[in-house]
Amino acid sequence: MRKKAIIKDLTWGLSLVSSSNMKDNEFSVLKNMFYNKDKRLQSRRGYTTFGNSIGTKGITSYFFFQNDITGSRMAICTAWTEMYKYNENTSNWDSIKTGLTEFENDWVTKTRWSFAVYKNIIYMCNGIDNYASYDGTTYTEYSSQPKVRYLKYFQDRILWGWQDTNPNVLYYTNPNAVNANTLNANDVVIWGDELWKINWINSLWQIILVLKDKKIYAVDLSWQKATPIDTQNGWHSHRAIHNVENGILCYSDAGVDKLKPRQWLAWASALASEPLSNDVRKLIDKIKPKHYNLNIGYYIPSLNSYYFSFTTSDDGIPDTTLVYNTLVSSWTEYNFPAIYDYWYYIDNDGNYKYLMAGANSGQMYEIETGFEDDGQSTLSEIQTKEYDWTGATIWKTYESIDLIGYKNELSEINVEIKSDGEVVMIASITDVFINKDNSDLVSGSIWSNPIWGYNIWGGGQKQNDDDVKLYPYLIRLPNSTSWSDIQIRMYSEWAVWTLDKIIMNYQELSIDIFPSANIW
Repeated sequence: MRKKAIIKDLTWGLSLVSSSNMKDNEFSVLKNMFYNKDKRLQSRRGYTTFGNSIGTKGITSYFFFQNDITGSRMAICTAWTEMYKYNENTSNWDSIKTGLTEFENDWVTKTRWSFAVYKNIIYMCNGIDNYASYDGTTYTEYSSQPKVRYLKYFQDRILWGWQDTNPNVLYYTNPNAVNANTLNANDVVIWGDELWKINWINSLWQIILVLKDKKIYAVDLSWQKATPIDTQNGWHSHRAIHNVENGILCYSDAGVDKLKPRQWLAWASALASEPLSNDVRKLIDKIKPKHYNLNIGYYIPSLNSYYFSFTTSDDGIPDTTLVYNTLVSSWTEYNFPAIYDYWYYIDNDGNYKYLMAGANSGQMYEIETGFEDDGQSTLSEIQTKEYDWTGATIWKTYESIDLIGYKNELSEINVEIKSDGEVVMIASITDVFINKDNSDLVSGSIWSNPIWGYNIWGGGQKQNDDDVKLYPYLIRLPNSTSWSDIQIRMYSEWAVWTLDKIIMNYQELSIDIFPSANIW
């Protein structure tokens, strides 16, 4: 019987579960691809260096702030034992403070800096060096204040948490304080030591949230009261916690979670956790408990993308990056350099640049720009599940396989057809038939009209010289070989491309394979 399988919704993303448990529109490999605003699966943009290299030590912390009165901009970072400020005129990082404690690349992670802005001054702490501030010119230390690790701005206050000698104490200023120089003007104990230390301070709507190793609390400062929220996991990785749409994406004992509000409920019942990383647990589970607080994350609203970087080895360096698209609720995997931090930068023209801090060198990188990785090619790759339409015990003859999408000119997409893990057919999508009449639709053709009549651009807030035109392609792979299952792999080093639809025409054969499980 002749049948046709059409897969036109490819938004289910990466899945690392067994092929038999995967959905038909999930992928066993999805590297350097992302879902754009049209929910189209597209090869990702690239990255390039930002500023000069500070040295051989990794950049461990980065922060940017723009003064709302003067418009002046401050981008600061830490590497080895120094703090630097970015000079836009020279594109160099200039030292503003020496003699800091070198970053401890272990589970303690004391010297990861935390930043917040109060009345146009940057305040900072790392748990071991003196609490300090920077106004763009002067670095000021407050040696008499507690050495806390985290600080957060909320409702015209600064809040601080996790001092080694008082790991359960939350410090905070009075509302509309003159400055944030004094930490311990007020404090509240966030329950006892059996629930371990404070891991981060955040907010959702008008609720102050304090995240601990084993629980999360809603805090009412007016009553100095901490109420446990109805969630079951410990919360870690303060650099991975971001407000996303109507909730919070974060890392917990269960993996990457979304804390979301429960309608009509408040305080102890206000939030529920929703696990997001079940499909990629094969990678997430490589994170060792001692490295939980080394994970980092960042959210770019304009791209609906949450970047989650984590370590899969003993060196404590985040070497693996997964990207969660909130528009389609799906994961992809990026090949990024090992990095310690994400944040943004606004240049003199008001353009946003999204940055990551290199962990293996003193180099900052701008991401989501252009279509190359610092001048090098990017291997974008897709591999489907093993399609087994009517069961592994039935042979099928695949008469043709159609792949439909878009690509730029002067590039090539490679295609492999696999059965039982072995390559049984190869093909290429090239420009051979470009600008031909659409009636010339044959194997490997690429039509003449660009996508939607406009270009795909390389990054930033406006179109730039990295614009490329994408043209529709349809490659038809005819064959008469019979298989029990079939898998499709597509990859390219230089192409900017999408995959929008897969069509498979096949015919079931009358001869079945006797299941080996039934042999006694």
